[in-house]
Amino acid sequence: MGQLYFEIMGVFDNNELQWYVKDKRKLALYFTASWCGLSLAIRSTIYTLSQKYKDVIFLEVSIDYFSDVLDEYGVRTTPIVVFFQNGERLNAIVGPTPYEIYAENIDTIFI
Repeated sequence: MGQLYFEIMGVFDNNELQWYVKDKRKLALYFTASWCGLSLAIRSTIYTLSQKYKDVIFLEVSIDYFSDVLDEYGVRTTPIVVFFQNGERLNAIVGPTPYEIYAENIDTIFI
């Protein structure tokens, strides 16, 4: 999979996405769409979180390319950030949300 950088990374196919979800590390899937203004509005918040929480992998998943797996991850709208660890869905935050709410969730669910 290559070296991981602590920023928002994109995934390019379902096999790669599945690999990250099943991995044992902490994961935040940031589901977005190119046409969704709210998704673009929170991108800087997600990036800032990725800089603070270096032990969490932040992946940007464009629903434009992953429309076939949306039900599997509970995605009904964008933006949504879904948190996983050890392949288990822990929580999700839907819609544009302040940085503090994301940080509180990360601090709580990834103990």
